[in-house]
Amino acid sequence: MLLSFFSGTLLITILVTIGTILIPNENKLLKYFDWDEMILTLPVFRFVFMLIFALILISVDVYILRRFRVNYMFIFDLDPHYKVTHV
Repeated sequence: MLLSFFSGTLLITILVTIGTILIPNENKLLKYFDWDEMILTLPVFRFVFMLIFALILISVDVYILRRFRVNYMFIFDLDPHYKVTHV
């Protein structure tokens, strides 16, 4: 349930990021993107991209562990009543 919530949150974040990148420059004749202003916003988006990347890797890891029936609950000392899924 938590992974579904965060996946939806990250999907919205990705869509907003893409929308922000694709906003055209005021002076459309010279260039479509204003790369100088976009580079100034990269530290803000870098944190969001790190969160997205971490959640993707966690979901892939849980998917692989469940597919090969590895007892990840015992390995990571998790509560057996709270199951983690890749979705």
